[in-house]
Amino acid sequence: MRNSKPLVIFAVLSLFLGLPFLTMAKEASLLRQTRVFQAGVAAVWETLAATPGGTIEKTFLLAPGARFDSLRVEGIELASLRALTGEGNGVPLLFSGDRVRVEIKNLAKPYEGVVQNLDGWSFSSPDPLILEPIEQGKLLVVRNEDIGAVEILEFAKEPAFERTRLLENPLAISIIGRVQNPHDVGGANPSLSYLAFDSLSWEPIYRLETQTGLLEAMGLLRSSTGFPETRLTLVVGSPKLVQAPMFARGLQPAGVALEALAPQQEQGELWDFPYEGSVALRPNEALMLPLFSGTFALEPFYFWEGDGVLLKHRFVNTLGFPLPPGKVDFYEQGAWVGQDALGWVAPNEEAEIASRFARDVVVQERVLEVVEKPESSESTLEIEAKNQKKERVVLEIVRTLPYRANLLEAEPKPSKTEGAELTWRLELEAGQARTIRYRFEQLLRSQSL
Repeated sequence: MRNSKPLVIFAVLSLFLGLPFLTMAKEASLLRQTRVFQAGVAAVWETLAATPGGTIEKTFLLAPGARFDSLRVEGIELASLRALTGEGNGVPLLFSGDRVRVEIKNLAKPYEGVVQNLDGWSFSSPDPLILEPIEQGKLLVVRNEDIGAVEILEFAKEPAFERTRLLENPLAISIIGRVQNPHDVGGANPSLSYLAFDSLSWEPIYRLETQTGLLEAMGLLRSSTGFPETRLTLVVGSPKLVQAPMFARGLQPAGVALEALAPQQEQGELWDFPYEGSVALRPNEALMLPLFSGTFALEPFYFWEGDGVLLKHRFVNTLGFPLPPGKVDFYEQGAWVGQDALGWVAPNEEAEIASRFARDVVVQERVLEVVEKPESSESTLEIEAKNQKKERVVLEIVRTLPYRANLLEAEPKPSKTEGAELTWRLELEAGQARTIRYRFEQLLRSQSL
């Protein structure tokens, strides 16, 4: 096998012993479909080119970030399944004590020996590969450029952690087996599926027109490693993971236009958004895809809880599927006016988001009186709200009582009370001002409520 970048066979799952040293050419699968989750996980499914009833002995390329421990092969009665890798993550491919078989250029037979490099060895190492022969003889020093391929016959006992890291990033798999006939009982079309970590991730980007209530959602797809051509589905929802991947991040926008489809089906707590056509990404590339759109009845109101007054918009999700967390950009008559972060909004759930600060709705609070008692203290506060706009507004004021405090009186009474949180909902005409006065008692620590 002669490739521009040598491969290393690093894991073997075999039903037969004494399999020959593999020198097959790499092949691409016929069809690849990928479901991308926001968590940085991609579930890949690929059909395999194989003749029903015949045998298969081929090597198939995998997508970047593929996890060998998640690999599933269907439609093939396996005799051998091997993972092949190039180096990555700064971990040596070989460690001192590994027993290997090396294919050396211009030699008819591979050479077997035990690795002697104390710091390990990789194709990018500045030092050559040093081998002690299995049979008696002198140490063999092999220049990196003379090595065609390496097969690990037996792992050194240590270090196990680094071995695990290598198993997380196979480059290809080699399959030997008999292809089932899909029409037989229990038969299936030849395919493989696996999870790929950190090669693809996506997040929603929203655009909301505050006057019309039109919400447009785009899926921002990112890849730090690049990803081969695939049919694509973006998945809304959060699968449970034993090991969470890091988020992949990209920089460059890709010039690919795809048409979004409505969610085809709900996978329990997951929702699929498939796309027509196929897409491929280069390393550090990003792609913006249309996701969905819908119109909401927005209820604008002003909000204050101690800092600046915000203009908020309340709505109910009537789309029939959840809105995943993402950044919202607000527009008014085509002009950008602000942004906010939207949390998870389930179907038929009420949510609110803030587009900007309001300087012409003014709220001020001051302490009128504090009375200290042996077992408690009583505080009286006053809030003044004034609408300096030329139109009527709705203002919600929220205050939270201190720890171990009881509300004694309030004028006007709160519109809503939830635990220690008090909410007043005021309707202010243009130029109108209103005052809220409330008094609460706070018990000392030695006293109980």
